[in-house]
Amino acid sequence: MLDDHLQRRPYNAAADFIDAHVARGRGGKTAFTDPERSITYGELQARSCRFARALRTLGLRPENRLALLLYDGVDFPVAFWGAIRAGVVVLPLNTLLNAEQYAYILDDSRAAAIVIAAPLAKMVLPILARMPSPPTVIIAGASDDAPNAHVFDDIIARESPEPFAAPTVSDEIAFWVYTSGSTGEPKGVKHVHTSLMACARLMGQGVLGIGENDVTFSAAKLSFSYGLGNAMLFPMSVGASSVLLPARPTPDAVLDAIAGLAKAQGEYDRISVGFPGVVRNGVTETAPNLDTEWQGYHLADRLSITLGRPARVANDADVQGFGAIAGHGVELVITLGTGFGSALFVDGRLVPNLELAHHPFRKGKTYEDHLGNPALKKAGKKQWNKRLVKAVLTLEMLFNYDRLYIGGGNAKYIARELSPNVTIVPNLAGLLGGIALWR
Repeated sequence: MLDDHLQRRPYNAAADFIDAHVARGRGGKTAFTDPERSITYGELQARSCRFARALRTLGLRPENRLALLLYDGVDFPVAFWGAIRAGVVVLPLNTLLNAEQYAYILDDSRAAAIVIAAPLAKMVLPILARMPSPPTVIIAGASDDAPNAHVFDDIIARESPEPFAAPTVSDEIAFWVYTSGSTGEPKGVKHVHTSLMACARLMGQGVLGIGENDVTFSAAKLSFSYGLGNAMLFPMSVGASSVLLPARPTPDAVLDAIAGLAKAQGEYDRISVGFPGVVRNGVTETAPNLDTEWQGYHLADRLSITLGRPARVANDADVQGFGAIAGHGVELVITLGTGFGSALFVDGRLVPNLELAHHPFRKGKTYEDHLGNPALKKAGKKQWNKRLVKAVLTLEMLFNYDRLYIGGGNAKYIARELSPNVTIVPNLAGLLGGIALWR
């Protein structure tokens, strides 16, 4: 598989993520659903081809940049894949930035055009007016703020849906994702056409085990690499479906999305939830990667009321731990994924709310700083493995555990021999832990 992605050859990512599914008879299957609309793989193929031609009509050429300032909805994949079909480089932008940040990114990227969600036009258009060479403006939705802009649906309607793709090659740039700028100015990180499927196969299929019949939902937005993978690349790589949430991932918005997903799941008796934060008696106390409204939210009670079934909620690492432990002695669980999860059990009983992720580890940095996914990407697998060995030794001295279980999506990268009392556990433990919450 690696050789296939590294070999330079004619290739456009839209062929694998859209056209192949239509050719295999999945054209009528729903690809994306948002609160107001849905789109099938066949419709996505047609609309993305129309938009690709519309970009050419507007004067964009291969390797020009197209900024997307869109909420998560069915217009986003149409614009994203339409640009990739046309050989145009896509720049998904965070919808929560301020005017100065947008001005910097648009100037830095030299975007030739921008697709703007109508509610954001009033803030962004004055920025464009100050630019020496402003990009072509396309508005998605109804807006009185941009009378001279092109209208997304109108330019699509005028073009042909006949399938086509620009003659791009495998190592050609497909899209940029800008960093947050927390250590300086935001930087555009470039991704080539083959990296989309490589990521989907390695993480979505290889680690998460996503399949054609799955339905995904991601609180992280499509403008972030994490959300782009979870909500678009992973499901589309296998012909699955995705639910998109345009609004902020507040508790009410997320529960509405979950309720919609639950309707398609058939009968069930109970609900188990692994939550990425501190949970106390079914109440979420922290949610560092979600919205601030999750702090102090009675998630278990609200789920039970919304879905009409009893619900139990625990920290996600705690849930995986319940599915891994033997129930004897002191057992520590750590999960290696986006961050660093941890759970401690004594004779099968959970010691609640153990949060090692942000505890100091080495050189003034935390366990998550040294072993989270960003650290793995930056330091490389060899250095990351060295850090893991040191962390395991430190944790053993700290807890004197009888057994350590290591899980999470990045556990597969462990290449060093660890102590005999260390066990690597599969992601299946998370599902088993959901059952174990009810013991």
